Amino acid sequence: MAKVGRTALPCLYWHSTGPSRSISDSTRDSLKFISDVLLDLKPYEAEVRARLGPQPLIWTDAMFERDGVRLASPERGCRCAIGYVLWCPRSYRFFIGEMDLSLELLRLVFGERDTYIGHAEELAAAAVYSTCPELLRDSYPIHFIDNQGALGILCRGSSSHAPMGLLAHQTAAAQLELNARVWYEYVASKANIADLPSRHDTRLACRNIRARFG
Repeated sequence: MAKVGRTALPCLYWHSTGPSRSISDSTRDSLKFISDVLLDLKPYEAEVRARLGPQPLIWTDAMFERDGVRLASPERGCRCAIGYVLWCPRSYRFFIGEMDLSLELLRLVFGERDTYIGHAEELAAAAVYSTCPELLRDSYPIHFIDNQGALGILCRGSSSHAPMGLLAHQTAAAQLELNARVWYEYVASKANIADLPSRHDTRLACRNIRARFG
């Protein structure tokens, strides 16, 4: 099942190592979920030769800002934004997107936390696969992220923080549905071209891309 289904495994592990032998509702739900996933999974086809031709490139980023100053953690009056840059070789075009996120939304999704930067970074990464599904279908994207925490969670497909683990699982499920076999890679913040759209500098990002790639 690769990453899909890992969300249910901790519950089964706790049951197998715990003192109780009775089946709890959460254990029963986990078993049903894994059963449903196995029934819905398509047969896996491994390609003997590497796929020829360029594949999609994705950069995502998130940031907190107040009065033009980037913040390491949310403060009163700040804003949070996410952005992405997607290179699609099929259409030979770049696609750029941005979105503001309210602190109320982050608290609703992830609960009360001291910081949300890793959570916003994971949301930015997940958003690409629901925003541009047809550009990524049946492809081998390389996805660049400059946050090590979010990168690790997405690579594993799970997290000890349940909401982030759920989002990682949903992202892996979306990739499975698209048959997008994603390779995640770290990129330094200063080299992440999605930094500009996350700052609402989409026009500057477009000019830089035109200047570099034509």
